[in-house]
Amino acid sequence: MSTTEQKNTTEPVDKEAIRELINELEHKLDALYTLSDEVNRGILESKDALESVREKRVKVLRARLDRIFQQWNIGSLTSNHHPYVTSELCAFDAEYSFRSTQNQSQNPGPGPGSSQAQT
Repeated sequence: MSTTEQKNTTEPVDKEAIRELINELEHKLDALYTLSDEVNRGILESKDALESVREKRVKVLRARLDRIFQQWNIGSLTSNHHPYVTSELCAFDAEYSFRSTQNQSQNPGPGPGSSQAQT
C-alpha cells in the first residue's frame, strides 16, 4: 500500500469503548479534584497550626526576655521608656557634679593676676 492509500482507509471506531474511556477519565479527574481539595484543606490547617505554634513561641520568648530584663534592671521589652535608672545612680551623679563644681571654685589655678601676687 502506498501512503495515500493508508490515509484514505479508516478503521472502524468502537464508540462505546471511547465513551467508557471518557467516563473512566472523568471519574479519575473528579477523584484528583477531590484529593486536591483535601490537600489544600490540609495545607490550610497546617498553616493555621504553624501560626498558632509561632504565636505561642513568641509569647514564651517575650516572657523569658522580660524576666531577663527584670533581672538586669532593664525595662520591659514592650515598654517604650529608656533603660532603668536607679535613684542611687541619680544621687551619685548629683553628688559628683556638686563636688566637681566645688573643687573648681576652691582651686581656680593660676589666673592672669596670679603671677603679680607672687612678686
